[in-house]
This record gives sequence, structure tokens and C-alpha cells, in this order.
Amino acid sequence: MALSASDGKSGVELIKKEMPAVVILDIMLPDMDGFEILKKIKEDPVTRPIPVVFLSNLGSREDVQKGKELGAYSFLIKATVTMDEVLQEVSKIILAS
Repeated sequence: MALSASDGKSGVELIKKEMPAVVILDIMLPDMDGFEILKKIKEDPVTRPIPVVFLSNLGSREDVQKGKELGAYSFLIKATVTMDEVLQEVSKIILAS
């Protein structure tokens, strides 16, 4: 089942409530950016194990590095991946769990 949130705050609350197998996260979100959300996920011992994949149009070397330093599993750039490639990445994560 896929869930979505329209802003960062509700996204963090939904993650804590539903404990998804994988989180796909953009960087540019209302009220809280994806880096801040990732930081909150990884600071909480309950949500820390959840793999987070960034899927964003922001893909500078600095953005990718920051995401990995904060604990992102992977970083995909929207303009360079297909939906099938996103699904393959998610499937790989789920099968590895």
C-alpha cells in the first residue's frame, strides 16, 4: 500500500504511525525540507531502520552527499530515472530486508 503526505510535518507523523517498509522522499517540500525529515527519521530509534530513498530534481554533488551523510539509502534524480527504475530500487530494498 502506498501512502503520501502533502508536507513534511504530516509526512513525519505518517511515517511514525505507519512504519512503512521504504520511504521515498523529495527534498523540496512545504514547511520542512526532505533533509530535515530524513534527520528526524534517523534520530528516532523507532524509525531509524526505515530505508529512505531520495527522489528529487535537486541532484548536485552536495545534495547527494548531504543525503548520504544523513542516512539516505540511495539518491535518485527524477530527470535521469524511469518509474521502472524507481520500482526496481524499492524492490531491491524490500527484498534485502
